[in-house]
Amino acid sequence: MDIPDRRVCLNCSEEINDLTDQLTTGGKTLHELDKAKKKAELECEELRSALEEAEGALELEEVPSSSLLRCQQQKRFVFTYLCSLSAKQMHN
Repeated sequence: MDIPDRRVCLNCSEEINDLTDQLTTGGKTLHELDKAKKKAELECEELRSALEEAEGALELEEVPSSSLLRCQQQKRFVFTYLCSLSAKQMHN
């Protein structure tokens, strides 16, 4: 009976090694999946941010040209006014 007991032990030992290898591989796989998930979440956030920027730019493009022209004129007026104030302060 001594020989069958050794074979059983050897088979059990091999089975334990196989299971240990599977657990190690499974652990690596879980770690890799976790890293991939975090990377995907980061990319998703970057894409969301880029989408918000693109939507903002699109809204600017949809502004009627007359409104845009009026806004540009107002900016020029304010800039000219500030420049004239600055020039007056330099002379005083």
